[in-house]
Amino acid sequence: MLPIVYLVFLFSCSALAKSKNEALSVWWDPEMPSHSESLNGLMDGYGNDLPKVRPNIIFCCVCQEAIKRAKATVYQQMTQKINHVCYKFIEAFRKICLQRAVRYRDIILHKLFPGGSPRGTCLKIKLC
Repeated sequence: MLPIVYLVFLFSCSALAKSKNEALSVWWDPEMPSHSESLNGLMDGYGNDLPKVRPNIIFCCVCQEAIKRAKATVYQQMTQKINHVCYKFIEAFRKICLQRAVRYRDIILHKLFPGGSPRGTCLKIKLC
C-alpha cells in the first residue's frame, strides 16, 4: 500500500478513537463498583493508580504495523529520489547534495513519524 493510505488510515483510526460519545467506542472503561468492594482492602493506597481509560490493543497493534510499513516505504522512496537528483551533479557537488538531503530526509521522517519507533509514534497519536 502507499504510505499516504497508511497515514490516512491511522488518522481516521485516531479520530475514531478520540470520539467518546459514540456507542461503538474503541476505548475501554472498566466498571468497578468501588475499590473496597472489588479489592477487599488488599490494595489500600494503590487504588488511585489504576488506569481509568485504556486504549484498544487491536488499534495499537494495527497502528504499529502500519507505521512500520509506511516509514520503511517513505524512507526508501525518499532515498531513491535523493540519489536520483544528487547523482546528476559532478562529484564535488554530489557530496554536498547527499549530505544535506540526508539531513533533511531525517528531519522530515522525524516530523512525519514522531516518537522514533512505531510504538512511540502510536503513543504520540494516542492509539497505544
